Amino acid sequence: MIHQYKLNGYNIVLDINSGSIHVPDPLAYEAIRLIDESGGQKSDAEIGRELWEQFASEGVTREEIQVFWSRIPAISTAATVLLRRGISTGSTD
Repeated sequence: MIHQYKLNGYNIVLDINSGSIHVPDPLAYEAIRLIDESGGQKSDAEIGRELWEQFASEGVTREEIQVFWSRIPAISTAATVLLRRGISTGSTD
């Protein structure tokens, strides 16, 4: 189970199962949120498109989104599988 929130300007992601605490950059934080909100119903391409639309104004290119996304296929696949099975990651903002 994952909990996601912001605290004092930091993006925090807690992996309850492993006890890990992560402080992802805004792009990774948003990717986690989009995966969770989609409930496993959006493809990687759809989520990548949404990320680009949100971060394009900050100078992030489509290529950078593609590189970012290519580095996390196992995470994306695992999250999608869990969400499709109805296992919530418990993200909150």
